[in-house]
Amino acid sequence: MDIMFRARRVGLFCLGLLALWGANSAPGQVQVLIRHDGRESEVVSMDGRHVVIEENGRRERVEDGQVFLREAGGYTDGAVRVIKSDAMMGRDYAAGVQFFFRFEAVVEAERDFEDCFVLFGITPEVGDPTYVLREIQDIDQGGRERVVVAIPVNPGFGGGSFGYKFFSRGEEIEVIDMNRLTAIRDTSAEQPEAAAVAESQQSAPARRVDAGDRITPTSARKARLLEFPPSLVGVLQGGYAEATYTVGEDGRALEILELRADHPDLIPEAWKTITETIYNPGTLDGQPLVTTVQQRFFFNEFASFAEEIVSVPYPSINDREPQVVYSPLAKTAEGRKGKATIELEVDLLGRPVDPVVFSASNDAAGEEALTSVEDWIFLPGIVEGYPQRQRVRLPFSFAP
Repeated sequence: MDIMFRARRVGLFCLGLLALWGANSAPGQVQVLIRHDGRESEVVSMDGRHVVIEENGRRERVEDGQVFLREAGGYTDGAVRVIKSDAMMGRDYAAGVQFFFRFEAVVEAERDFEDCFVLFGITPEVGDPTYVLREIQDIDQGGRERVVVAIPVNPGFGGGSFGYKFFSRGEEIEVIDMNRLTAIRDTSAEQPEAAAVAESQQSAPARRVDAGDRITPTSARKARLLEFPPSLVGVLQGGYAEATYTVGEDGRALEILELRADHPDLIPEAWKTITETIYNPGTLDGQPLVTTVQQRFFFNEFASFAEEIVSVPYPSINDREPQVVYSPLAKTAEGRKGKATIELEVDLLGRPVDPVVFSASNDAAGEEALTSVEDWIFLPGIVEGYPQRQRVRLPFSFAP
């Protein structure tokens, strides 16, 4: 089970891929197969932790076997285009000596693709290579889709390189030369040849992480002071809020995963404290990491305060649309009425971005709705377990 994140669809570790991935003559287009029960079958899909094959018109989940690659021909070429991709290596302190690889890509498709999965070859700067299959969401035609995958890797941190291939129903749908590996954490760098990467790694022995490594957890370097909301003076004696969020390598809040409070008016104070605080990012032997933290906030009229930051595993969150957690309405002028719909984007910190009037029964209603959403706070939408920027439409109705 993936203990850094939720129990996500971890595939089989494919030790048999090592020779093919690193070979100078590695083929461009391949198919994935599995040896099991004395026979070889093509992998057509993934089901949780297991591969799926299809024989005689029937599908079967294979729970044990050796996965390998074979050069293929006649598959769809260029049907999926990767607009951009990025990858990082990180560590979750709360999980002990555990490292993860996180991959994100934005893709465009010429048609709909189902039964999609991705094949990764991940080589940290220290530690052994990891090969893994992971199920991903279906890729639909039209627009752009975001693919996010997180998997555990062998101990080691500091970058490295990776290669990947997308498949649909067993067919490779984007042909990427396996001889060209992408650098982790620096996708703008020139991509090194796989043979050169392998040679450089053989020259330095792999180092395993142990208790002697210097680990520094995330902490607040310049914390914003928590204040009691003026709107609650004389209304609420005290209150409580809690948040789970991630802190980036630059010492700033990167994404808010959960944010709740006893009273809605406590939300902005907790949110401002998270987003305006400057943090000391977590480090391993001086290398900054992206870490997940949890924090509690206690409010009263005399001495509101925020507890210390606690490192936690990345939580399991069901996919969701952006959720409003704080939604004050602008004060309406006497006699104003009407309906309006506002369209906006919610970013990873729950902020409304680029709000516009999508429709309105009159200009006054549109202006008032637009003014209202400027101060709203959201929980960002979740796709495949991770926050994603999404556009939403919000209806408003004003009555005199």
